[in-house]
Amino acid sequence: MVKERKYHLKKNILQICQPSSTIFNYTGNKMNIVSEGLFGEKFHIKRKKEAFVYGKLLSDNYQGWIKKSDLSIEKNVTHRISKLRTFVYEKNDIKSNVILALPLGSNINVKRIDDKWSKINFLNYQTSEGF
Repeated sequence: MVKERKYHLKKNILQICQPSSTIFNYTGNKMNIVSEGLFGEKFHIKRKKEAFVYGKLLSDNYQGWIKKSDLSIEKNVTHRISKLRTFVYEKNDIKSNVILALPLGSNINVKRIDDKWSKINFLNYQTSEGF
């Protein structure tokens, strides 16, 4: 089940494109886990360093470092996952391959809703849409 949700677009903002992404705080030679960002959450980038970017989650203002590879260009968020775990399938068939398993609170872009299936639009390293 999904609930409708809307966001405003801003500059230097990317979106988390993995089911979850760890946010680190860097102190000296040590990286400590500060928080976790969920699929579809917006991340405001303040600076970049190698494979990481520093910034903050717009949903709760947690600041820290996140892997660049966990971010993609921003998509308009239309719905939010309201079940503990939601599977995203390759086709609108329960027997098709599972692309992702999205956790509670993930934000998605629903392209259309047909009968029992919602076609979602997203960007990650494998594909750009699912059901």
